[in-house]
Order: sequence, then structure tokens, then C-alpha cells
Amino acid sequence: MLTANDVHDSEPLPNLLDQITDPIDQVTGDGAYDTHDAYLTTIHSGADPCFPPRKNATRHKPSDEAWCLRNQAVSQVHYHSLKYWKKKHNYHRRSLAETAMYRFKQLLGDKVHARTPERQSREIGIKCLAINKMNQLGMPAYS
Repeated sequence: MLTANDVHDSEPLPNLLDQITDPIDQVTGDGAYDTHDAYLTTIHSGADPCFPPRKNATRHKPSDEAWCLRNQAVSQVHYHSLKYWKKKHNYHRRSLAETAMYRFKQLLGDKVHARTPERQSREIGIKCLAINKMNQLGMPAYS
């Protein structure tokens, strides 16, 4: 989903999750997703939220399931460590998506050249098709 520069990372989450018809086990995101709305959206989709608490995170009065889950994450990071929390919740899987985006930007550039939103979407779609084709062809074999 393409968004403008002034759109917060977690804002498109409801639209993205609505597009998925298969069951979702876990939604993983960086600290930008450490919001009540992101937790609620994820829970309502039937998935477990996996968002690391921000460095200055504090516990909230547990008024609903979202705050309870977030409070658990804050407590685990506080009493153990962020590394412990990441390992317990398989947060390392997020790096696969980050690596894919890095590869995309390195191979095809990190700028969109089209001017209208419709053409920008088409440009990104074509770039995705190119990446998928490269992945189908496989990586080179080194001896």
C-alpha cells in the first residue's frame, strides 16, 4: 500500500489486514506499531500482536485485552530484556521482510518516479513483478 510521507506507519494496518482472507497467526511490526489502535486491529483480525514496546514505554490501566497484551510486553522487556522478548515472540522473522525491502530498494531504487498516485501504484507493481521474477529464477550458484 502506497501512502504519503505524512501517514504514520501504523495507520494503513487495518486496510492491510482486511485484504488478507487466510487466518493470521501473528502481526509483527517495529516500535511504530506500539499503539493501542494497532493492538486492537491485530486482535480483531484474530492474530497475536508482536510490537516491541518503545524505550520509554509504561504500563497502562488494563481496560481491555489490547492494554493487557501491551502491558505483558512492557513487563517482559522491563524485567528481562528486549532481547529476551524478541526471542520469545519470534520477532527475528520481521528481519525477513526488512531484507526483502532492502533488496527491492537496492535493485530497483528507493524513489518512485511517476507523478500521479495511479501511476505510482502501477510503477511499484511492475517493480514487484520484476523482483518476483528474479526470485523465481533463483540465486546464482557459487563454487
